[in-house]
Amino acid sequence: MKKILLFIFPTILLVSIVILYVLVPSVLKTWFIIRHVLIYMLLAYVIILSISISYKLLIRANRITPRIWIVRGLSAVVGGVLLITVGNAQLNLIEKYEIPPLQSCAYYDKYDNLIYSSQYNFICPELSNIEYNYDEGIETLSFDVYEEANGWIYGDYYFKKLFTSFSYTYKDEYGSILNIYIDSLETAQWTLDLDTNFRYHVKKYVKIVENEYGDLLSDNGFTESVAYSTITEYKWDHSFEGLGALMDIYIPDIEEIDPEIAVYEAQYIQIPDEGSGLDGENNISNFYYDISFKEIVDPNSESELIQEFASGKRMNTVNAVTFVDKYNQTVDCEFNRYIYPNKSAISYIINNREETETTTFNYYYSGEGFYGTNYITRYEILLGNGDIFSEVNVDQYHRTEGYYFINKSFTAKLIKTDYGKKVEYYSTLREEDRTYVDIANSGSDTTPSKAFTPLLYSLDEMYDYKFMLENHRINEYLLIYQRNFLFSGVPSMISTFT
Repeated sequence: MKKILLFIFPTILLVSIVILYVLVPSVLKTWFIIRHVLIYMLLAYVIILSISISYKLLIRANRITPRIWIVRGLSAVVGGVLLITVGNAQLNLIEKYEIPPLQSCAYYDKYDNLIYSSQYNFICPELSNIEYNYDEGIETLSFDVYEEANGWIYGDYYFKKLFTSFSYTYKDEYGSILNIYIDSLETAQWTLDLDTNFRYHVKKYVKIVENEYGDLLSDNGFTESVAYSTITEYKWDHSFEGLGALMDIYIPDIEEIDPEIAVYEAQYIQIPDEGSGLDGENNISNFYYDISFKEIVDPNSESELIQEFASGKRMNTVNAVTFVDKYNQTVDCEFNRYIYPNKSAISYIINNREETETTTFNYYYSGEGFYGTNYITRYEILLGNGDIFSEVNVDQYHRTEGYYFINKSFTAKLIKTDYGKKVEYYSTLREEDRTYVDIANSGSDTTPSKAFTPLLYSLDEMYDYKFMLENHRINEYLLIYQRNFLFSGVPSMISTFT
């Protein structure tokens, strides 16, 4: 009976471990810990049982009776050493095979607007000095962020620091952004071939986004709406050598820097379909909306430049826009108005310049409601022949432990915070021996470090609505889909998920 019990306990442990490995996702923290505790218990049981059996065999052989206290002491020491060794080995294996390295982080407010993303990789900075204010219907959120990173860039070793202050102003209870203020200062120190001749680069960047939401303008049943987003940027940088120069560097105020101004215009015009007439309330009975997006560079100056970069039509519940992206490819995209599980929220159809090849990018979302959180559930790339080139599924394992976005390169975990939500991205790239790639230390003096390339948006790309529209591939990494002001800046008559 005792022998049977000796095998029942480890058998139960082994079966439990197998079940946890096969049926329970490893990203669930609680079960991950339980699983490895059970593994250590099984190994410890085998070690203790082996030492106990060896000790009893020596006693039966009647060879150690005079020195039994020495054997007992050695057994305890050997058992302790083995337990510590096995524990350390298990921790090393967990680090190499079970815990993916941190890649980046994204931060969202309580309305699910992306308010910050890591500018340097392999760290997750904390938002500090967070302040909420509400006054006469206007809500503001402000905070500070500090990051630092180091790495090689083509033979030079860099150490960078970035301090940024943010301020967001919202116009309504749905989190529609009215104004954004970004003020950053980055210092970079580097050495050439690791000599002692230190060099420095200081960069100041200020960005002001002012959104003007459209009003309904109606004339004889026809309706028009125009929204504007004005982006003002102040850029200054300076390079110098020597420790003494660092103490004397003068950083100008934005009033001393010439601004760069761009205005995005989103225009929606109601167009009657052929044969359409007026109903009893003098409204068009059958219509669509003609959509036009324009960029105005250096407005109100002699060098003012107006360029239409996207156009399309909105039919019924769908917004359709056609534009040419930075690769000179024609992009046709559609945005569904209502979101249901497993229904495409956004689809991009991309043709090359000769239109002989077609690639389709589909994003699927599941939400808590029209203004609720819309989490991406699936992302796929379809080739022109209908074959699936790449497919990503997002699994919601457990509400209390967050949502996980899993693809070939990343696992993303969503965490609720006081200000909203944070998404931690972990790299899941593996070596041939199945260990995780040490991405933070993968650069060398001849290979550029990836530490300084953001996974999502850089500061100058954030809330640049034209950039957000044309660089749709970033949506693959946005666990929470972001509304684009070019679509959401118009009144509710053409309200859409975007």
